[in-house]
Amino acid sequence: MSLLKLTSAGAGALLISSFACAGGPIFTGPTPYTSVANSPFFATQQVGVQYYLEDFEKGVIAAPGLSVSDPNVAINPPSATTDSVDLDDCLLNGSGVNGRSLANLVTGVVNVQFNNVTLGGYPTKAGFVWTDGAEGTVVTVTVIGALGTVGFFTFFPVGDAVANGTTAEDRFMGVELDEGIAQLQIAGSGGTIEIDHIQYSAPTLGALWTRDKLNAGANSDLLWHKTTNGNVAAWFMSGLVKGGGPLSMMTPLTYAAQGMGDFDGDGDADVLWRDTTSNLFYVWLLNGQSVVTASAVLGAGPVTSNFTCLGVGDTNGDKKADVVFRNTTTNGVSIWYMDGVTRTSGGSVVDSLSVAMSSAGLTYAGLGDFNGDGRYDIMWRNAASNLATGWLLNGRTVFANCVVGNSGGVPPEWVVGTIGDLDGDGRADVIWRNTVTTAVNGWLLNGLYRKTGGSIGNIPLAWTLRASADLNGDTKNDLIWTNSTTGQVNGWIMDGLTKLSGGNMATITGIADWNLVNR
Repeated sequence: MSLLKLTSAGAGALLISSFACAGGPIFTGPTPYTSVANSPFFATQQVGVQYYLEDFEKGVIAAPGLSVSDPNVAINPPSATTDSVDLDDCLLNGSGVNGRSLANLVTGVVNVQFNNVTLGGYPTKAGFVWTDGAEGTVVTVTVIGALGTVGFFTFFPVGDAVANGTTAEDRFMGVELDEGIAQLQIAGSGGTIEIDHIQYSAPTLGALWTRDKLNAGANSDLLWHKTTNGNVAAWFMSGLVKGGGPLSMMTPLTYAAQGMGDFDGDGDADVLWRDTTSNLFYVWLLNGQSVVTASAVLGAGPVTSNFTCLGVGDTNGDKKADVVFRNTTTNGVSIWYMDGVTRTSGGSVVDSLSVAMSSAGLTYAGLGDFNGDGRYDIMWRNAASNLATGWLLNGRTVFANCVVGNSGGVPPEWVVGTIGDLDGDGRADVIWRNTVTTAVNGWLLNGLYRKTGGSIGNIPLAWTLRASADLNGDTKNDLIWTNSTTGQVNGWIMDGLTKLSGGNMATITGIADWNLVNR
């Protein structure tokens, strides 16, 4: 990027004081910022894979390989004077008081370090968002490279004359350094500084939790269970072409599939069953079509029938599947943390004050990683208002409980067909199906905010939307349909809200007896 292009209108002049030689640091900014969609570095990249983002909304630093060493630095909770990035509270409304930020109100200095061991190297791009400080603040960013290169850049002036969480002055500032960035020192004049959205490139591509890859390939696979005889079959997908075949074991007729995902962290998806007679849960650890281990969940007994398994997802970021339950009597929600076939712990889902969360009045819509932090979240629909709402999870703690921003009530004839990442940004999206007409609609989400939405297409009501999966390995989920009359299984290859292609994958005789374990 040319240094001649770094001045942004309304942000003030820039004083450049950095290495001018090839390979030296190149600074960018200050540029307006309300969400990661405004990032000059990462707006089009996949969070959790190509870059990492720390938005402080969990109340702790949770992004991998990132640390802040200053004793006077603190994470601001929501308050009348907090200035978080605008969209962190699920609304684009010019206010940051309902989010969290990082501040040093004593010395105005924040030192950010990157751990090359944890990350597999040092990031070559890093940035942050200045959200508040004294009026006319001068911000000096010093970068220390992996090989000892030191450079600094001064951005000035930024800041308005108020401290009530307004976001119009929020600015992105960043640096690129080919040798790798070991540390950033961010210093604000006036003795105060407040920042948010520290973001940095992944030196080696990060790995998302494996939801539905059965043979360690780039493509999602499909897992089918025939309830009338216990057959289980794996389809290894290459676009709309399938391979694979039966698994090495059959289930008892009392087994019901609860979901699939990687329980043991080996990169291959596994499957969770519930024995509807004993109410015990079982895990099959898979390697392709082979059942490597089949075991009742260790550390857990029978689960009473009023506990419904909502699904499977990695809620605590350890790259291993967890199990999410809902108590239909109390409306409480609970989660089992899993390690292979072992339940390591379990408990109720609580808010940030450790108060148990209730799902009363909410209809379950699905699980997905809506904010791209490597942890699955829960989508609900309010039965009275028809508003979609989400719980962002950090394990069993809900750190954000929001109605999906930039959306309204959805008429009851529209139901959530499936949840999956349609545009490949590392954040789950919502696909809606109209149960009266033939319409299919989608919402592309940035966290719990609808960044855009619209029609995907139409398909006759004989077709049921079974799941989303990345059939062709392009990081964008596709849609899987089955026809209850003909037994056809059809796939739509997606790019965001655009159907690129589609076609029949197979025809299954007696398809009413086959459940697709993918969700």
